[in-house]
Amino acid sequence: MPGLASRRVRDAAHHRRWVAGAALALAALIFLLWAVLAQGGPLSRDRTWERIRAEGVLRVGMDASFPPFETIDPETEAIYGFDVDLANALAEELGVRVEFLNIGFDSLYDQLLAGRFDAIISALPVDYTWTEDVRYSEPYFQAGLVLVTTWTLASTIQRPEDLVGRRAAVEWGSEGDAFIRRLEREHGQVEVLAMESPVEALEAVRAGEADACLVDAVSAYQAIGGDDALTIVGAPLTEASYAIAVRRNSPVLARQINTALARLREAGFLDELIRKWMMTQ
Repeated sequence: MPGLASRRVRDAAHHRRWVAGAALALAALIFLLWAVLAQGGPLSRDRTWERIRAEGVLRVGMDASFPPFETIDPETEAIYGFDVDLANALAEELGVRVEFLNIGFDSLYDQLLAGRFDAIISALPVDYTWTEDVRYSEPYFQAGLVLVTTWTLASTIQRPEDLVGRRAAVEWGSEGDAFIRRLEREHGQVEVLAMESPVEALEAVRAGEADACLVDAVSAYQAIGGDDALTIVGAPLTEASYAIAVRRNSPVLARQINTALARLREAGFLDELIRKWMMTQ
């Protein structure tokens, strides 16, 4: 009966392929479910978010010693600044109120992981060595290096390479100093004025002693706010993103914060905070 034997062989092969296919489909389903859970998907439970909703309170940790982002009023002892306004606005978006805890910067991560508060909002640079323990929000401020010149020279100085053959001020030993030295090696000589601080570098540009300077964005915004002669040209030259951190097991809170941040950014609130706290002081 060669015909019957051949059909049995084909049926057996078909059965093995079906079993293998079903096993692969099951494995894919398990992997998909694991991925969804790992990313804080809809099946994840977030006890921090549940408590925030139940109590109506978002607890925020910050180091109130870094103006204009956060500092303490010596008379009232109230904490105020850019991050305080941001936290209050986020809490309003989430439909809760906010409580602040003043914690030393070096202890912020440890106290967050210990459960003393729900989120860090404290001019916190994204640090990828912490991503196994915390979730970062989308950045809400870029504090990296920027190029500042006068409005008179802004049409001819648009990028760092335009400084070749010109005078540039930097804070001695700073990121801007390293950037300008690297620029010289790659593109040509720059007459570098090494100053004691970003403020002095900006003053050198204002006084006409330098054609431009490389300073951090916070110093640049504060200088430009009180002086119509200076302007930032081009995009930030280095990345220093300030973001909000929550515990890794707070996926829903992380999503809620990102959604609220997006609404605030779209409404122009983050630009308003820059003008209020950095350009009118």
